[in-house]
Amino acid sequence: MARLGSESVGGFYPMPLDELSFLCRKLRFSSITEEPALPSVRIIDPCCGKGEALRVIANCLQEQGATVQTYGVELEDTRAIEAKETLDFVIHDGYENLRTQAAFSLLWLNPPYQEGFTERTEISFLRQLSSNKHGVLVKDGILMFIIPQFVLKEAAALLSGRFQQFRVYRFTDSNYERFRQIVVIAKFGKTNGAESKKNYKWLRQLGEDEKNKIPTLAEIEEIINIPYSTSSIDFFRAGRLNTEELALDLGSSPIFEEVSKRIGFRNVYADMKRPMLPLKPTHMGVAIAAGAIGGNMGNHIVSGITKRRTDITSIYDEDGKETGQKMTEYFQSIVRVFNEEGVFDLE
Repeated sequence: MARLGSESVGGFYPMPLDELSFLCRKLRFSSITEEPALPSVRIIDPCCGKGEALRVIANCLQEQGATVQTYGVELEDTRAIEAKETLDFVIHDGYENLRTQAAFSLLWLNPPYQEGFTERTEISFLRQLSSNKHGVLVKDGILMFIIPQFVLKEAAALLSGRFQQFRVYRFTDSNYERFRQIVVIAKFGKTNGAESKKNYKWLRQLGEDEKNKIPTLAEIEEIINIPYSTSSIDFFRAGRLNTEELALDLGSSPIFEEVSKRIGFRNVYADMKRPMLPLKPTHMGVAIAAGAIGGNMGNHIVSGITKRRTDITSIYDEDGKETGQKMTEYFQSIVRVFNEEGVFDLE
């Protein structure tokens, strides 16, 4: 029944707000450098639902004076629309199509709870989002991984290989029994081999232990420091073509300036001194071919091009008998003229 319920909601189980409030009480933001270049905290949820959890976390940090930017990814149509009203940036797509940078302070990861083709979906999410190619966290960024307790046994190898300084808490009794959820909090970054093995054994054991072996979120004592995001973020895009994103890209593209430069009414980009003597036809041809002059001349457009040419001449001996051929390659400048009657090359 639990599995059928999972599939009916796409494996989506938002974290109860009362559990989240216990966690938020211990959140603090801190700089990972003495003078951060960009004093802001970026937090991301790759399966954000309606965006409620990320907004609560953001509000908590903002109350402490942090500048927080929220980023979400949601595949389901209705939830994606609602998330766009709640978060700063939202992509309507699957997490596997996300294109961005490792520029986030906090990865809030509450993935679908279900079996995948080769491994559990929770582990697939974590594997991609913490990989070298598709990872999203800054160095020493914080992972908050919400999963059923039994999944921790399967995720232990991946977690211990890529993260360190683990803390694990479970939901309080009023919310735990339904899905037996826990929260794994860890710092992004590998540790030494001995420590990694120790973490692996500890995490696997917690996945099998009785619930009373794991403290609840209401029993958190240590502060959870969220670092600043000191690097800039240049793009946060979906895999599918988005017309709004395309419009922004074209608006900042140099292509229109380049086209205007080449075929504008006059070339204002060329700063040439007036020649001492009038240019001869050969001089004019070279200048046009080089792109220094030309463009829109009113009723026609003039453009210079360069083509590779090959000449073949016969070689003869003293008796006039052909003994071979000589091939000569060279480049020739051509003036191409466009008008209503067609295209003409002036050589």
